[in-house]
Amino acid sequence: MVRDLAMRRVSSYAFKKMIANSVRSLSFQINKSTFSRRVCSHQSTEFPEDPPWRIMFFGSDDFAVKSLQALYSKLQTETLISRLDVTTTNAVDWKNEKNKVYRFAESNKLKIHPWPIDAECVRNKFDLGVVVSFGYLIPKSIIESFPLGVLNVHGSLLPKWRGAAPIVHAILNGDSTTGVTIMKIKPDKFDTGDIVRQYSVPIKTDETAAELTNRLAILGAQLLMECIRNLPRSVLMTVPQPEDSATYAKKIVPEMADVDWNNKSAQEIYNQYRALSHLFPLKTRWFDMTVKLLDVSVDEIEIFNPKNQKVIKNMRTKENVFPGIVEFSRKRALLRVQCKDGKWVCVREIIVSGKKSLSASEFYNGYMSKVENSMDRRFTDDLK
Repeated sequence: MVRDLAMRRVSSYAFKKMIANSVRSLSFQINKSTFSRRVCSHQSTEFPEDPPWRIMFFGSDDFAVKSLQALYSKLQTETLISRLDVTTTNAVDWKNEKNKVYRFAESNKLKIHPWPIDAECVRNKFDLGVVVSFGYLIPKSIIESFPLGVLNVHGSLLPKWRGAAPIVHAILNGDSTTGVTIMKIKPDKFDTGDIVRQYSVPIKTDETAAELTNRLAILGAQLLMECIRNLPRSVLMTVPQPEDSATYAKKIVPEMADVDWNNKSAQEIYNQYRALSHLFPLKTRWFDMTVKLLDVSVDEIEIFNPKNQKVIKNMRTKENVFPGIVEFSRKRALLRVQCKDGKWVCVREIIVSGKKSLSASEFYNGYMSKVENSMDRRFTDDLK
């Protein structure tokens, strides 16, 4: 009887365990099914739950090419990506050349779709869109034709520096940190979508916008590939952007390179040079002539004054500041220009009114030495 009771207890325990395991198994299947439906119904079109993925790439410039190269490398293995098409403009530049993305796609025999495209070009043919430095709003009908949506690689820590030129504005503003954001594109607005991933980096003291652009392009490509390796999870686990901290990077225009000696410090003018020199040289006036400054830095050299045996670090007294005044250092072969804060920027190369570039020594001999009063040797802000 004791043996029968023990057997019944064992049987009861086994039965309960079997039921519990069945419930857990059923729960897992339901959750898996729910997750699968949630993923597959993310947009109107069904897509495979696993790679390889079919990707449409949108882009046009050097920043975009780095991401396209990374995608193309994975296309070659056919494990993560099975199709990679490119949408870009077919316009030519002043050299009569197509943009960098077009040329890369063409040389690697990727199918090219001239912008604009329609939704039928995408529907049931692609799983994911990728936009990098494209410059055009993607219509809602096209976004919704990608089951996984559209990812964008942006060169800032969104929501800071939304817009066309985030890297230029980060340097122009004197930021010490920037980064890359992968976000999901929303219809009708630039750079407002939910954040998928972010990575921050310091901006080096003397780093130019061109140098930082190349560094962030490489980082952006790496971050993009991380997102794609984690699909579809990466497009589901997103975070909205905080609107209260958004700033905007307006389009770059040539007038932004005009130097305002009276209202900018030496560091601000150097930031201006670092941000814009790859696009537009800094501009100022020498009497009635437009001058372009080609090689600019902040003067960090301490200047020894033999009269009073004191070291004067980079400035006159605050009561004796003359923004725009130009000095020539024969020993260092450079021009020194005073700024609003009394500090100086150095200029080693210069162009006067469209002529060939001159060294600081040549500018002194040809122009500065002709002005007798040293207080009249100055650059001015009047560029109108």
